[in-house]
Amino acid sequence: MPIIQLMSRKAASGNAVLRGVGLLLAALLIALGAPAALAAPQKIEVAGQHLVKAGEAKRQKMWIDLYRVALYLPVRDASMRRITQKSTPKAFHIEVLYDGKVPGDIPKNWAEELIPPLPKAKAKELRRAYGNLRQGDVLLFTCPPSGPTTAALNGKTVFRDPGTGLIAGVVDVFLGPNPVSEDVRVSLLDKADESGWL
Repeated sequence: MPIIQLMSRKAASGNAVLRGVGLLLAALLIALGAPAALAAPQKIEVAGQHLVKAGEAKRQKMWIDLYRVALYLPVRDASMRRITQKSTPKAFHIEVLYDGKVPGDIPKNWAEELIPPLPKAKAKELRRAYGNLRQGDVLLFTCPPSGPTTAALNGKTVFRDPGTGLIAGVVDVFLGPNPVSEDVRVSLLDKADESGWL
């Protein structure tokens, strides 16, 4: 058999294998990924005040959807200075998209921001709530001006933190100088003025 014909057969065979692997990978990603979830609501109410969805982002790792987070503020185009002020009511709506088992403990980069402002008993409650998260669960952190911060899981209050330390930690996790994901930070701040970061 001529060498050129042999090479073209091998190339065609290699292309078929690559196409097959690509299709298999796509099928696996679809199977592993969470089904399309409903978008976070456009508005929510916190202590009688209506907040609008100021930004929304999806966290992915290795092409797998982990969670979707939405930020709520009094106005859509708030500056970072305003977002970080204690007097600004805010909320974070986090929906679990991952259909596997969530790690038993809060990731280190989250824990460094969320745990220090909490008393030990509250930190234990937060860790327990995190360990029980499953696909489709919705965790909602809300904070009216000057607190308290409330954490609700699927509409049921898990705990309250009397001040604003916990919500400040949540802000740092997603929007701070060293966020959990730069892509998530950019998406959440799409309409915000980042120049005012304090």
